[in-house]
Amino acid sequence: MNRTFPILVLALVAVASTACGPVTRMSVLRSKAAFALECPEDELTITSIGGRSNAGVEGCGQRATYIYTTTNQDWFLQSRGESRGATSGGSETYVAPHIDDAED
Repeated sequence: MNRTFPILVLALVAVASTACGPVTRMSVLRSKAAFALECPEDELTITSIGGRSNAGVEGCGQRATYIYTTTNQDWFLQSRGESRGATSGGSETYVAPHIDDAED
């Protein structure tokens, strides 16, 4: 078997894995928020709230706060409601139980 074949396969895998772009903490947050708020990712504004582990996301007349836990290495929805500028009626709020993230 040709010795260059395994190198060629590794090179193709490396190129294919980067074709979709790297998955970062912020890209995961943007994707989760787009789903939860039913809002396109490009219409979301993300703001850091008190450090790298808390973020506010606003878009499509809604806002949400997320907390990042190092234990699970994932973002979790902490609260959700209307943005200040929203004019529609009613507001839905979900408050998650406190998550102890002492390792952060």
